[in-house]
Amino acid sequence: MQFNWYKNILAATLAGPAPGILSAQSTPPLKDTAFEPLRAPFPVPMIPEYIWWIGLITLAVLTLLIIWMVRAARGSSEEISQKINPLNIALEAIKSLEGRIGELEAREFSSEVSEIVRRYIEQACEIPAQEQTTEEFLQSIQSHPFFTQEIKEHLERFLGLCDMAKFAQQSVDSE
Repeated sequence: MQFNWYKNILAATLAGPAPGILSAQSTPPLKDTAFEPLRAPFPVPMIPEYIWWIGLITLAVLTLLIIWMVRAARGSSEEISQKINPLNIALEAIKSLEGRIGELEAREFSSEVSEIVRRYIEQACEIPAQEQTTEEFLQSIQSHPFFTQEIKEHLERFLGLCDMAKFAQQSVDSE
């Protein structure tokens, strides 16, 4: 009786599966080894696709932000340059000098107004007007397109009067 159990298993195997148990055709065939064979490698994306899209959108937004900032900075620098252009600086200096006209001597006044005019010309025309004598300066503006003949004549007369007041100790009236 001890060996009856294996007879029952053998009889069940030959008779086929019992009802409710899967048939032999639906079960995978048994393999000779306990391990499955290796499969060919397949590429695994390191970064998911949605991350690429997020990065692309972020890059586009940053690019637009940088463009906007550059344009805003350029616009503000143009506004600043319009507010602080050489002419405005010279006009402010002359207004300041007019307020002190009664307390300055002719020599000091002519020296300061000559310096204002030379600084304006130096900044506006990029001519080293403050480093040159009046004669050198008048020679250097002869071919400059900024100066018309009328402006050259006025500058020559004005700077000549300033030089006379500064160096020749000439008396200059308030006009």
